[in-house]
Amino acid sequence: MGRLLIVVAVAYYTLKEMTRRKLLYFIVGGGAVLVLALGLLVTLIRANAPAGAVPDQDFSGFVLVQLSGVVSLFAWVASIAIAVTLINHDLESGSVVSIFSKPVSRLSYALGKVLAAAAMLLAVVLVLGIGTQVIVLTNGGGHEWPLLKTFLLIAANQLTQMLVILVLSVVMNNIVAAIIGIVIIQVGKFVAAGHSILHTFVDQGATGSSIRAISTVFDGVFWIVPRELQSDLVRDVYLNAQATRDAVGLGTIYVSGPLDVAYWLAWVALLFFLLIWVLRRREV
Repeated sequence: MGRLLIVVAVAYYTLKEMTRRKLLYFIVGGGAVLVLALGLLVTLIRANAPAGAVPDQDFSGFVLVQLSGVVSLFAWVASIAIAVTLINHDLESGSVVSIFSKPVSRLSYALGKVLAAAAMLLAVVLVLGIGTQVIVLTNGGGHEWPLLKTFLLIAANQLTQMLVILVLSVVMNNIVAAIIGIVIIQVGKFVAAGHSILHTFVDQGATGSSIRAISTVFDGVFWIVPRELQSDLVRDVYLNAQATRDAVGLGTIYVSGPLDVAYWLAWVALLFFLLIWVLRRREV
């Protein structure tokens, strides 16, 4: 119970400190304004376009796909802004010495920090997500469950990037840590995209030795690097749009399954324990 109270205290004071940062308000405000502006734009286009110019089949779904991309972008920025100062600020200011002089273990400190960061990141995504849902409702509604999963997965994906940067920020300059962390995540995206494309070629009958060799390499790397979870939003939108059902290869739209979620959880656990390890090795 005592350790739990310490974790809660660390998380509470971390959240309190983060709410004072104007940058996060700027990110959330900027994202909300952009989501609103795009929503108003598509509403005006739909209201003033000639008859038949805007497809009626699941128009709200296509709007949602675009707006979810905007939310993902601002969540990405927010995760970086949170990660670069979350622990590095304590280390650089020396306040971590005072923290660890009290009965606060590295585990309790790391857990409290990560919980606070995850809560703040989820709050950013939910604020922008609510705005997105309002815009979608004005354009026909629908896709409530895929919408919820999409925003939860956006938060989960950015949590991975945030943990990578957190681990690196303990041992190096926070700006350098952010750059390396971003590169690591982008490599994961590249590998996942290459893995999907190569398997599509192989499934369609590509039997060249070079393609199969490259595909084998990507298969191996695919289960090493961190990668993003993919929701079923795009597939759900196209399934509900009769006009595009025959034009889009739904089989090529990757949707994460239970194994992918387990893989993500393994990476989150690994990064968390790495964070504790580097904190223990850091002399403060």
